[in-house]
Order: sequence, then structure tokens, then C-alpha cells
Amino acid sequence: ALLGALVGALFLSSRSWRRLDRRGWIAVGALSLILAGVVGWRQVDRMRRDRFIFHRVHIWQASLGTLAQDPWWGSGPGQFAVAAAQHQFDDGRGPLRFDRSFHTTHSDPLRVLCEFGLPAGVALFVALALAGREIRRRGRLPGWGPAHAGMVAALLAIGVQSMVDNPSRWPAVYLLAAALLGRLLQTRRLPGV
Repeated sequence: ALLGALVGALFLSSRSWRRLDRRGWIAVGALSLILAGVVGWRQVDRMRRDRFIFHRVHIWQASLGTLAQDPWWGSGPGQFAVAAAQHQFDDGRGPLRFDRSFHTTHSDPLRVLCEFGLPAGVALFVALALAGREIRRRGRLPGWGPAHAGMVAALLAIGVQSMVDNPSRWPAVYLLAAALLGRLLQTRRLPGV
């Protein structure tokens, strides 16, 4: 989440860097350093306390094993936890080395591939690329304001977090992303908007 916030903040600052004066540059620099410091401090603290922090890489590798079982159809919607039970990995701790289980892919793009197969994953990535291209095109049109840039920054933050977590399992997050994407891609103007 902190990495996503950092990417969103970088996007917003890149949109207005030409308009900043010296005081603005100092403020953006100071805020960037503070945010980077908080992200770094939080990650170092987490690494000290969580002995399984690097197991996410093993989870990703095991998730690819579920995809390899049926690359065209995947494990099925919501069936990843069942398929993952066949791909446990050695956690290197004590006599019960295979006692840690995982139920999610810890990556939404990987979850789509594992649960729905390669064709669905390709379709998702094509749809996201087309949506990104359209949003970028609309960003050059008159009427694109700070609110639109904020929506894009929020979507970038959610997208970055989805690379290493599963925010698609949290209704508040995926409904927010759908609302923001819908607003950015709407084809007709609503009254009063």
C-alpha cells in the first residue's frame, strides 16, 4: 500500500512539476523524502518482525505451478485455494517444514491467470492497456483537471498494490477502482458533472 501511495504521489507531482516555483519544488522534495522514509522504515521494521516475508516469491512460484496444471482454463473461479494445496513448499523452519499453507496468490494479475487461465489473463491485460491508452488520450484534452489526475493516481496506487497483494478480494477497494475507472472512461457527460 505504501509503494502504491508513493507511485500515486509521483504521478501527481509529475503532472505539475513544470508549474512549480522554487517553494513548490522544496515542498514536493520534502514530502517525497518523508514518504520514502516512511516506506523504507516500515519495510525494514516488517522485515525484522516477519520471518516469512520472502515467502511471497515461493508463493508466486507455487501459483505458477497451479497455472501449469491447466493453462487454458486455470483452476476455476474461486478455486485457487483448493489447487494451491497441491503445491505446498518447504518453508525451511523446523521438522514440519511443509506446515505453512497459502490460499491466495498475493498478486491479482497472477490470480487472474491461475483461476481463469491464459486467455482470460491476456484479455484482461489487453483491456487494461486499451483503457490506459484511452485515459492518456483524454488527459491531453481540454477539461482534464486535477480531479481526473487524482483519480488516475488512485488507480495507479491500487494497481501497484495489486502486483504484490490481492485487493480484488476487498469490496471497498475493487468497487472504488471500478467507480474511478468508470468515471474516467464515461462516454457522455452527466448533468452537473
